[in-house]
Amino acid sequence: MARRTPICFIEVFFSPNSARFILYGSGQTRPIWKRSLNTSGGWERLRPRAPCLRRFAPHSERMCGRYETDLRALPGLSRFTEWVGPEIVDEIAKVRSLDVRPTHTMPILLRPEREAPWEVEPMRWGLLPHWAQKKDLKPAINARAETVAEKPYFRKAFAERRAVVVASAFFEWRPPREGEKKKRKMRIARADGLPIFLAAIWEPAPEVSTYAILTTDAGPDVVDVHDRQPVVLELDALETWTLCGGDELLRPSDEGSLLLEEA
Repeated sequence: MARRTPICFIEVFFSPNSARFILYGSGQTRPIWKRSLNTSGGWERLRPRAPCLRRFAPHSERMCGRYETDLRALPGLSRFTEWVGPEIVDEIAKVRSLDVRPTHTMPILLRPEREAPWEVEPMRWGLLPHWAQKKDLKPAINARAETVAEKPYFRKAFAERRAVVVASAFFEWRPPREGEKKKRKMRIARADGLPIFLAAIWEPAPEVSTYAILTTDAGPDVVDVHDRQPVVLELDALETWTLCGGDELLRPSDEGSLLLEEA
């Protein structure tokens, strides 16, 4: 009898017209079975995922997979400059990108100690603990706020190493509405013109440290686009977060705080 691979992880994606089911075998990071159920009740075989998505761990949510860093265009940048200093802002703003993706190396904001100055360190998007490298595990671009303190992959970084991703906006794809065939790319920024501060955790590495962005339930402004969103911090909460406090900050954004537009 052929040996069966035990199933240990299932991903399910829903849209108005279909549902996708992706199964992973025990200890595997590549899918062993994919199917799509359409509105007519029929099953369809899914095409293989893009190679870039297969490089990331199954436990890493694939939302908040794009953001931009066009800080000089923000009307509220001066308020951030007053908070952290012009040198820090210059260090972050000099790396301008309208399409930041996983594996990209970006400037990340840190505050090692309360009396220490702010720091900026280049890090690669896709958190990878040192022990995970020895087991050939894959990087995680996101971590769920609800379980980040418990999962072995994230808990040490969450307890000891927190950071802030400073962006001008992040992107999400709105599901097709009635009569539409394609998803629409939505740009999501702060309504007050400040940079958008995304809560992150990070892992040191011999060459380039790595980071992951925390996600939580979608707030009122985002829920029509996606059921999850990055954890967005307020300006006066940056120090509390980077000093490993303020777990109460891991919540959805308030209504009216985010501005959505089609990209």
